[in-house]
Amino acid sequence: MGCTTAEQDPSFGEPRDFRQSTSTTRWQAAHGSARQRNNPDFPLRNFVRCGCCDRPLTASWSTGRNSRYAYYRCQNRTCKSVNLRREDMERLFIDFLGQLQPKSEYLRLFGEIIFDVWKQKQEQATVLHEAALRNVRELQERKQRLVEAFVYKREIDRVTYQEQLDKLNEEIALSEIEERDTRIDELDVQAAISHGEFLLLNAPRLWMESSLEQKQRLQEVFFPRGVQFEDGAYRTAETSMIFFELEEISTPKEGLVALPGIEPGFED
Repeated sequence: MGCTTAEQDPSFGEPRDFRQSTSTTRWQAAHGSARQRNNPDFPLRNFVRCGCCDRPLTASWSTGRNSRYAYYRCQNRTCKSVNLRREDMERLFIDFLGQLQPKSEYLRLFGEIIFDVWKQKQEQATVLHEAALRNVRELQERKQRLVEAFVYKREIDRVTYQEQLDKLNEEIALSEIEERDTRIDELDVQAAISHGEFLLLNAPRLWMESSLEQKQRLQEVFFPRGVQFEDGAYRTAETSMIFFELEEISTPKEGLVALPGIEPGFED
């Protein structure tokens, strides 16, 4: 196995224009059309990168003497780090997804924290919305008193009335916009949390049973910066924030003691 080096890559030392045209050709070959990229036979293609040269993996069918075989491999022809049958590549990815699953008790704890934070935000939003409503009502009452002062009591002249009316109408319009912006959207937060818990606890199964588009979405959610594959193993520089937060919850800080009955850690 090896990575691309100046000695191995024939493009090193070539004229600039030739390298540019070669680079364009390679890009086209690597990326192809949207139809070629999104082949349901190869959901990991262009998502997983070679751990040796960091280029996205490609994939294709190879025809043997008696059958056809699907392989994932590195796009870099001078790099022999990855060349693996699809069944093995995807089985290892499913195992990798399984390793990221948090313990259910920590997931429930995380859900409770989310719900508590959501309740606090709802309370704050309610206070803001009620204040905005009071402001709208007060302005409307002032407008009503202005109309009464001009129409019924004749306490102000028409010019003053019109100036004050225009000013109040503008303030009311702005206050109504603020009131609409502070309205609380209806959200079944418990259902959303339950759905998230199910997703995180069943990631391998969901990935296996999903369509190509759904698999690609799951991959991006769980691994925002993608994954690398080298020496028969996956690795990633960053997983979804949910796993990071759960790890923070499940790992006791120095000087702190874990709660009884809740031992920190993840399943092996």
